[in-house]
Amino acid sequence: GWNLLSMPVLTPNMSKGGLFPTAISNAFTFNDDLGYIKHDTLLLGSGYWLRFNAIMVHNFTGLPVYSIQIPVKRGWNLIGAAQKSVPVAAITSTPSGIIQSPFFGYESGYVPATSLEKGKGYWVRVSQNGTINLETTYPKSTSKDIVVENIDNSWPVIIVTDANNNTTKLYLTESSKLTGMYELPPIPPQGAYDVRFADNKYVADISAESYQITLNSVVYPVKIRLENFGEEMYSLNDGIGGSIFEEYITNGHEVIIHNSALSNLTLQKVVIPKSFELSQNYPNPFNPSTAIRFALPENSKVTLSIYNILGEKIATLIDNEMKAGYHSVIFDGSDLSSGIYFYRIETSRWSATKKMMLLK
Repeated sequence: GWNLLSMPVLTPNMSKGGLFPTAISNAFTFNDDLGYIKHDTLLLGSGYWLRFNAIMVHNFTGLPVYSIQIPVKRGWNLIGAAQKSVPVAAITSTPSGIIQSPFFGYESGYVPATSLEKGKGYWVRVSQNGTINLETTYPKSTSKDIVVENIDNSWPVIIVTDANNNTTKLYLTESSKLTGMYELPPIPPQGAYDVRFADNKYVADISAESYQITLNSVVYPVKIRLENFGEEMYSLNDGIGGSIFEEYITNGHEVIIHNSALSNLTLQKVVIPKSFELSQNYPNPFNPSTAIRFALPENSKVTLSIYNILGEKIATLIDNEMKAGYHSVIFDGSDLSSGIYFYRIETSRWSATKKMMLLK
């Protein structure tokens, strides 16, 4: 599959074909303005995406590089490591203080790195043009340039796992604890697993009403699990009204998604009403359509029908099992004449009827 790698030695032939003849893709680096860019010649200090069709080892003989000053531009940059590993805590920048993110490697998803290892590529975000300095001889004191975005394992977490056991954890926390940017690097090339919030972050504000999750190159079935949540119930759907997928999920439980058509999911807290309720339609009078809202404190078999003034049934809007929660359905009276109509809801334990007026 896709690998994020770099060249830590200088060889006579630095072409992609000469270095990695078994690669089945071009070598791609990144520019924050242009996106992914194909490169035929690899450079020291740069990170590259390369794809292979099997696990293999490549050996190189060349001049090792123990100290690299890597030019970076404002925004996200793909950089390469030196010949020896460099702890993230020892990395500096010029000018000082321009580093805005952790250093991210790729291991079936982006992972913050504690050190930069030879042969691997890494993402970093900077606030302005400058250089990232990798020295394999470094002082024992910790660099002041490094960004650390702390994660508390007690935070509510959405765990996404695909059929290849690629796993991503997306966290929620109070806005007062969102001290970092918690932004992920750009989405990998097509075919590389990636899961994130739609705003490209991996931590979100817990006070938000809903959370949209994007699924990129996942292998189905996909498992969704909630941990460290309260007793609330959440709806998990495709974000377009549940027409493709809709399920409820609670803390400690798991939902399995088999529909490979999904690339976006929405997690939204569900407020369960305490009693059955049928609201007055709105607008009323209406022309030609109106919304009918009702509340179910429990899962119920629901029938919602429309009657004319003579008590004759003229339409059935709902006749199926429905989950507990608040619901709404649109009634279109385009084919009806002006007048008084009634809408009636029935479950095994409750029924109610209300009047509405169509005025053309």
